[in-house]
Amino acid sequence: MSDDRCQTRYGYKEINFPFQLKNQPNEYRCRYPGLDVSCNNQTDTSIAFPSSGNFTAQIIGNVEQIIEIGDPNGCLAKRLLEGFDLSGTPFQTVYLQNFMLLNCSNDVPFWYPEFVTYISCLSSENNYTVAISVDRPDLFVTFSSCLAMATVSVSSLLNWEYLTDTMWLTWNEPDCKRYLKSGGVCKYNKNTGFDDGCSVDLDPGML
Repeated sequence: MSDDRCQTRYGYKEINFPFQLKNQPNEYRCRYPGLDVSCNNQTDTSIAFPSSGNFTAQIIGNVEQIIEIGDPNGCLAKRLLEGFDLSGTPFQTVYLQNFMLLNCSNDVPFWYPEFVTYISCLSSENNYTVAISVDRPDLFVTFSSCLAMATVSVSSLLNWEYLTDTMWLTWNEPDCKRYLKSGGVCKYNKNTGFDDGCSVDLDPGML
């Protein structure tokens, strides 16, 4: 359940506290610092990370306090190579998995074993790139002559053994899970400060 004053429908998404669209006034204190999103087009929203730039906000699960993000250009591996930093945000990783990115000459026959991910956006006419979980050393044998580019870390909900185009993050503050799961309204308890969390029975006069 959410406060209607803090609810915005954008495309197929509902934006609720603690998230809010940047261009909306914050008179009802619907936004938690660092949890504001922007409009990309008629259906997409994006979220900015101070040290890593903009990502699409594909799924926002307020009850579970998880968000799925991806690269607007569809090349998450490239963004990870550039460095992904959560500094200055309320987000944390969920389940970190490490993948080695390998650049291979086309002279190296490419086959499609399970859990070897072909990265088309980092491949070219003469070279191709694959991602292999560091927990699967058996899969590196075929690609032993390839150049190791880097090891990247991906935050995921499950222990996937292949690199996907999105990743998941979570946040601890404000902690609304217990209120939303019981059907309550999640909102600030007071009209100032951020440390009072949320309330099931919010008095509108306290806004």
